[in-house]
Amino acid sequence: LVLAEPKTRQFTTVTGRPIDPRNHSVHRVHFLERAGVRPTRLHDARHAAATLLLVQGRDQRVAMEMLGWTSPMMTARYQHVVPELVDEASRRMRELLGGDRSTAWRQRKTLPRVGARPYTFFE
Repeated sequence: LVLAEPKTRQFTTVTGRPIDPRNHSVHRVHFLERAGVRPTRLHDARHAAATLLLVQGRDQRVAMEMLGWTSPMMTARYQHVVPELVDEASRRMRELLGGDRSTAWRQRKTLPRVGARPYTFFE
């Protein structure tokens, strides 16, 4: 199982021929096992790829191009916010709002209510 040219977005056999769709699951499972990756559904791999691009900080257009999507809504559907992204956003907000000098803000669990719901930034 070999990844073909980037623009073709397909896997091929070792001879360069496209994998028969009826046999793709067998080839894919063997490929993942040899790579030491737990076999999952192919659909899950699309979610994982989109999320990993998000974690790497890649622009949404890059994910759209690589995964063959034309709609930002499709990209948003497949990308999942992971805890590390939330932690990094919280850290950056903390720095933006005063960092270590703003101990009164840091010690609060919830910022003052704005509208109908509280905003929590700090732990």
